[in-house]
Amino acid sequence: MNENFLKKVQFISLCLIGVMICFLFSGCQRPPSGNAFEMIRKGDELVENRDLAGAVEQYKKARKIMPDSSEIYYKLSRTYIKMGDIEKAINIQKEEIRRNPQSDKAYINMGELYFSQRRYNEAEKNFKKALALNPRPLYNVFIGEVYAQQKNHAEGEKWFKKALTADPENFDAYLDLAIGYMNQKKWKEAEDAYKKAHEIKPLSPLPLTGLGVLYMNTGRPEEAEKSYKKATALDPSAQRAYSALALLYNRQKRYAEAEEVLHKAIGINPYEVVYHLNLGEVYQATGRLEKAEEKFKEAINIRPGYSFSYFRLARLYEKMNRPEEAKKMRTLGEEKKKFDEDLPDPNDPSEPVR
Repeated sequence: MNENFLKKVQFISLCLIGVMICFLFSGCQRPPSGNAFEMIRKGDELVENRDLAGAVEQYKKARKIMPDSSEIYYKLSRTYIKMGDIEKAINIQKEEIRRNPQSDKAYINMGELYFSQRRYNEAEKNFKKALALNPRPLYNVFIGEVYAQQKNHAEGEKWFKKALTADPENFDAYLDLAIGYMNQKKWKEAEDAYKKAHEIKPLSPLPLTGLGVLYMNTGRPEEAEKSYKKATALDPSAQRAYSALALLYNRQKRYAEAEEVLHKAIGINPYEVVYHLNLGEVYQATGRLEKAEEKFKEAINIRPGYSFSYFRLARLYEKMNRPEEAKKMRTLGEEKKKFDEDLPDPNDPSEPVR
């Protein structure tokens, strides 16, 4: 047995001993095992079933296996938002940025989080950092949306047009341009932008739904109805088109048709309070006051911070001659309104369509 062979054996033995010692101490643990994608799927199912704590645990397990997955950070932070823990959501996104400081997606995730909380200055900073790392036209759209939400439509339009300069077929930019024009009552420009978006994505229900809203605002209900029906024919899951169509039917006192399409919208998305509120309005208009009360209470349970639900219930109690309960609901509504005063009335057909 030659000397070189003995040295090799000694070296391998030392390596094996080192590995064994390493696993005896907490600082050198075995890598986590398991199927991260299966854990993400389970987490998604738990979110659907409103087991948010269980979903967080699944996403955390998946993150141990895939610590650089932007998707996992995104799902974790959004689940914390649903739980009402905004700081934890922000901290999760900060952790992603620390791990991946050159990831434009990490900054986009953080920007979207701030945007959802109406912290527009912070959202803008993060979107601009993402744009500096990766000049995607879509990021110009995100920055434009920050300005549009603050009713600075001129600045928003500038960013949407920047996106279109880089990508003349950018669907989102045209859609946001249309919404901005709608909010400024520039009906012709809005109609042209919606039609251009429809040309780019003829199978999307969004431009057709937007056109329907525009037609309602400009006194063209027959065209609005046709546009909404085209949207639902293209996509039977187009919940916003059903909701908008229900508003049209409600205003025309076509209550049976309004009820039918609202049930469809709720079947698609049972957690959207506006659909429950508007169905409650149909019940109230047709004298089914107890059913209306149930719907308004259901809306409050789904989203306790939404002021319109309390005002609707207060108005119903006044009609039912229950003044003390009406007063209580109005007081609660005024308290909630401080936090959602910029949200649209669910019966306002000019609500932007996205």
